[in-house]
Amino acid sequence: MEKSWALKPEMDWYFHIDADTYIVWSSLLSWLPTLDPFKKSFIGSKAYDGGKPFAHGGSGLLLSEKASHELVVVHRGTAARWDPQMDKISYGDSLLAQALQEYGIQVTNSFPMFSGETPSTLWFHSGVWCMPIITFHHVSAAESEQLRSFEENRLNQNVSFKPRHLWHEADNIIPGSFIVLRVVQRHGLRHDT
Repeated sequence: MEKSWALKPEMDWYFHIDADTYIVWSSLLSWLPTLDPFKKSFIGSKAYDGGKPFAHGGSGLLLSEKASHELVVVHRGTAARWDPQMDKISYGDSLLAQALQEYGIQVTNSFPMFSGETPSTLWFHSGVWCMPIITFHHVSAAESEQLRSFEENRLNQNVSFKPRHLWHEADNIIPGSFIVLRVVQRHGLRHDT
């Protein structure tokens, strides 16, 4: 976080991802203007470590300018102070959440928009059908290329990418693709190809 701020201070948003995270830029860029960078916001897919909430880093972590300023400028030296505790926890992103919570900044859950799923493990049900997908995680290089191709060939590339687009357009755009669509039904799970 400190390095991001040092490279680009006072940006509206700081978005951190893992190397195997795929970003759906149309969704992210459509969603960001609905948020206020001058609120202390820490947004991600909420997970728990020892009962403590944190934003799952592989799904993406979004910090507002105000939250980043609080962490990096107002409380300069936070990373150095927390570094000795790294060997006592399971996840570095959990440690970040604890530091931010110390400053009164709680994680806001953005799942399923920030997803730890791949396209082949994404759950399709009415609760997520029309929600934008901003990230996929654990995406291989081949899957990333397929997603890029899928995005480039979408019928309307200027709208947020949603599970319904993947469901309706995947077979036409990526024949024989890696995508195994799953549908949650009232009495269980049905796998469709």
